[in-house]
Amino acid sequence: MRILLKDGIKYLSYKYKDEDELERMVMEHSEIIFGADSVFFLKQKIKASSGIGTIPDGFVLLINDKKWYILEMELASHPLYEHIVVQVSKFNNAIKNPETRKKLIDVFFDEADGNIQIRRKFEFYGITKELYKFLSDAINKDPEVIVVIDEKTKELDEVCGGLPRTTVLRFETYYRQKIGVGVHIHSFDTLKDYEIKEQIPPEEEEKELKEITPLGKRRVEILLTEKISPRKYGLISIAKKHRSFFPGYEEPFTLITDIGEIRTRVVSAPKGTKKGDPEAGTYITAGLKPWYDKHNDLKEGNKLIIEVIEPKKKYRLDVE
Repeated sequence: MRILLKDGIKYLSYKYKDEDELERMVMEHSEIIFGADSVFFLKQKIKASSGIGTIPDGFVLLINDKKWYILEMELASHPLYEHIVVQVSKFNNAIKNPETRKKLIDVFFDEADGNIQIRRKFEFYGITKELYKFLSDAINKDPEVIVVIDEKTKELDEVCGGLPRTTVLRFETYYRQKIGVGVHIHSFDTLKDYEIKEQIPPEEEEKELKEITPLGKRRVEILLTEKISPRKYGLISIAKKHRSFFPGYEEPFTLITDIGEIRTRVVSAPKGTKKGDPEAGTYITAGLKPWYDKHNDLKEGNKLIIEVIEPKKKYRLDVE
């Protein structure tokens, strides 16, 4: 059994319920796994000329490389030979069919044209016109297969070692002991070497943090009072001196708690206040009621500790 240890806290290996759960997690982090210029397209049925069909778990297109991949998500607990070799063989037969490639080009174009985020990504990398031609040129090249699996084993090496144009990427998840997968760490391989910035010296790190959070603090202490009945309404009151520690008005951020991650935001400002205003808002709300329900022993005078993990995006909520 593998264990991760972070700041003295144990994270245990998580077993995915099924391949769909693994697929959802991979999709969530696809840009890190496959690259910033990657576009993830949803699964589509593809058919060989014989009519035999199969459904890959998705497709990835790399814009800069004009290269595409067929995805297969697998769990190491499954019979790997029967799952992977059979599927990859079906993929290879299906993409030899010109009708299959034409269908994929049409589907990818419709998906890109109808999704503003995908369209903007193509535009960001210079594909502002002739998107259909770009997709045609890419898809008419032979793809590679990426097998994403939760554990690399000797059997996996034997199965995939003989498959041409196949890359295996490991994707593991660890959950915080006694809390569950709501607080987790992913450990995974990437398709390309991930661009890593040089390690920041402590003094520069502090300077950078101050630029993002003007107070220059890594945590704030908030005294609970009964003035706003925080338990009843699921609120955390923010003093003016702490306001710049948090994201702008109505901008969502994550609180990591002992009941899992909570998506929340800063609210309560005069009508007409623009979203993102760095000074507007007096309460944190949304999703906090279950946390208060668990901590039913909280009372006036207790301190809430909010520590920054990723400035303006992710924080940890504890009780002192």
